[in-house]
Amino acid sequence: NDSMGLDWGDGSLKWVKLAPQADHYRLLYLDILTLPEKEEMAEAVLKEYVVKHRLTGTPVAIGFQNPHLQFRRMELPRMPEEDLKEAIRWQMRDVAEGSIDDTQIQYSLIEESQRIDSVQLVLLAYAIKKEALPSYPKILRKAGLKPFFLEPIPVATATVIEQMEHPRDGEWIAAVDIGHKHAYFIALAKGKLHLVRPLVGISGEAVAANAGESFSIKLSLEIQRALDALSVSHQVEKISKLFLLGGGAANLGIAITLSKNLGIATEVFNPWQGIESANTFPLAHEKPYLFGGAV
Repeated sequence: NDSMGLDWGDGSLKWVKLAPQADHYRLLYLDILTLPEKEEMAEAVLKEYVVKHRLTGTPVAIGFQNPHLQFRRMELPRMPEEDLKEAIRWQMRDVAEGSIDDTQIQYSLIEESQRIDSVQLVLLAYAIKKEALPSYPKILRKAGLKPFFLEPIPVATATVIEQMEHPRDGEWIAAVDIGHKHAYFIALAKGKLHLVRPLVGISGEAVAANAGESFSIKLSLEIQRALDALSVSHQVEKISKLFLLGGGAANLGIAITLSKNLGIATEVFNPWQGIESANTFPLAHEKPYLFGGAV
């Protein structure tokens, strides 16, 4: 009940605190903190913020963006856990930057199926260089907080969309998170995240620099490439809905253009559906697209 969700983006922290009720959640805290680029200055600003808002000792779960994060879908036979981890490491060796020994690897189970003589696992694996892992937990501890969980924003985003939308069996939903410097396409179905794909040349900075029709066309093309990859790898014929998140989603015209260009119902994602007291926080209705990962 005391924990908070943090989306640590490029230069800002999005804070969310929810209280579980009998059959819903209530929003207790919502804020955005802009941080200086230099780490030592960011530490000082964060510590001052924590003291000012009486957050010392608060447990926090952190979602992070990182350009070095690599994703891969794979199929492997079921085996003992340690053997499975080694098999995944072997499969990820060609996408990992540098030596696989310097890479941190995790995975999610998508599904398992019984074959004639074995059980086959379908997995989504994540790889990131150990030195590229964010130092957020260390910074947060110095500020007086208690970080207990760390996961990539694409995974956190898929979780909140699935919980808000409850896709029907066979229904696929996609989302594009346009962060300040990076953008991801994700696809989910059956309560699982199936695909994460970076969108080349797409970012909030790019939207701000060129918010006209040419950018919308480029964004449409990049999303179509991601949809084509999903169709080939997962035999997906139709996406039911496309959500937009992140600072780049502030341009409402993008959703209209994407709906027209892609033929898919596209809208800015609102993570506050069914959450009590959200309407009392101005940020909740002014910038809902910024808080999907933190929620």
